[in-house]
Amino acid sequence: MLTPTGKPFEPGTRGFWMDYPNIEALLAQRNVNIKEVLSDFEASSFFSPSGLEATAPVFSSSLFPQLPSPIGQVFATFSNFKRLPVQDRLTMVGLLYAMLDFTRDEVCVCVYVCASVFNAVLDLIYRLVG
Repeated sequence: MLTPTGKPFEPGTRGFWMDYPNIEALLAQRNVNIKEVLSDFEASSFFSPSGLEATAPVFSSSLFPQLPSPIGQVFATFSNFKRLPVQDRLTMVGLLYAMLDFTRDEVCVCVYVCASVFNAVLDLIYRLVG
C-alpha cells in the first residue's frame, strides 16, 4: 500500500509489548528459538499527513536514567514529540500531579472516582495555584 505521495504505508500496528510470557512459553513449548524468530524491539513512529509526529521509545534499551513513573517517561520522551508545541506539552502537568498524588488509599480513590470532572479540575487548579 502506498500513500498519495508514493511512500510505503502499512495500516495498523505490528509487534507486541516486551512482557508477553505467554508468547515466549508457547514458542518454548514448540522448541522454537526465540532469537531466531523475533527481532530486537524497535521504537515505533507515528505519522500524520504533516509527517513524523512522535516516536515511542523502547524503555528497556533507553540510555536515559531510570526515574520513577510517570516522571521518567515524561523526561525520556520529551524530545520524541516532533511538532507538539510547548503550551500543549504543559497541559500534562495536571495529569502528572494527579498521578503523583494518587496513593490508592480509600480516601484518595473516592476523591478521584466520586468527583465530577469539573470539580476535580477546579480542585487541581486550586491546589496548583494555592
